[in-house]
Amino acid sequence: MKLLYCPECKDVKRLVVDEWRLCKCGKSGGQYNEDHVTATVGGIAKVFGIGNPFFSDEFNNMTIKEKRKFRKKYYGQPDTDCWWGDYDGEQQLFHIKSPMGVRLKIKILPINNEENIIKIVDRRKYFIDKKANVKQVQVPSNTSYIRSNILTPKICEDIWRTLHKEYFLSDTSKYKKWFQDFWLPFFCDKCERKEFCFGKSSTTQKYIYKGHK
Repeated sequence: MKLLYCPECKDVKRLVVDEWRLCKCGKSGGQYNEDHVTATVGGIAKVFGIGNPFFSDEFNNMTIKEKRKFRKKYYGQPDTDCWWGDYDGEQQLFHIKSPMGVRLKIKILPINNEENIIKIVDRRKYFIDKKANVKQVQVPSNTSYIRSNILTPKICEDIWRTLHKEYFLSDTSKYKKWFQDFWLPFFCDKCERKEFCFGKSSTTQKYIYKGHK
C-alpha cells in the first residue's frame, strides 16, 4: 500500500487507482497507475509504503522469526513493514511537476505472471529514481489485480516487439522461460490459440513471432 505524504501540510492520503488525490494544502497529489503497482505523484509529494501482508491475519499470526524471514524474502530487509519511497533504485514512483495530475499514460506489457514491463508513453516531463524521462521499467505485477486472459493482436505484437528486442536476443534460456511462463495462461482473441501467433523456427528451434491468421 502506497501512502501520499505532504511535507507542507503533513496530510496523508492513501493512493487509489480510480481517482487523483490531493493533500489539504493542494501542493501534493498522486494516483496509482493502471497496473495497480506503480504510481504517479506530483508537486512536493513524498510517498511511504506499508507491505500489503501487514494487514492479513496470516501475517499477524506469524512468529517474530517467521515475520523477519518473510520481510527479508519479499522486502529485502527483515526489520520493518513500513518504508519511505524514492530510495536508490526505486522503480515504482513516477514524479511529475504538477500536484494536480493527471497520472502518466502507460502501456502494461506482462513478462510472466509475476512481473510487468511498464512503458511510459506520456509526453510530459517526469522522473523515475531521480532520472528524467526513463522510457520503461520492470516491476512486480499486482496479484490482486485480475487482468484478462484474452490478448488482442495489437497487444501480442507490442509484447513480442518489446520483450524480444530488450531481453531475448542473447539469452535463449530466459527466452524459453518467458514463453512458457507467460503464454500458457493466455490466448489471442483473434487467433484463439497462441500457436497461431507464436511457433518454433524449423531451423533454429527458437520461438518466433508468426503474426495473426
